[in-house]
Amino acid sequence: MWYWNPTDCNEALPDIHNLSGCTEIDDNEHPFKTQVIPEGKIWGSDSSGFPVLLDLPEPTQDEQIVAANVEKQNRVAQANAYMSNKQWPGKAAIGRLSEAEKAQYNEWLDYLDALEAVNTSSAPDINWPVPPEL
Repeated sequence: MWYWNPTDCNEALPDIHNLSGCTEIDDNEHPFKTQVIPEGKIWGSDSSGFPVLLDLPEPTQDEQIVAANVEKQNRVAQANAYMSNKQWPGKAAIGRLSEAEKAQYNEWLDYLDALEAVNTSSAPDINWPVPPEL
């Protein structure tokens, strides 16, 4: 036997969890053992308290903004890492950039400026700037 807690939509373990209000289910019907969770689904409870797969809810506006801020930070970090790997900041400081390097460096700096201008409060409707060609 195993136990399903319909309140928090999770398996409850005897001797660890309070089993009051939990649904007792035969081991042969244990859904975690008999099926893989498809993409876009989560475990929930039906009106009888049994586990069922439900559609994953759409992220809230706040969650989308947080995700967009993470995406923005990742893009900035990737751009900075690329420029640092090319040693452009150091070379620029001592005047050792070739004209081709200077042009590429400026393209990447323009890209960083475009990223900084991105307003993530409009998530998920964001037109991300395209990074320069590598």
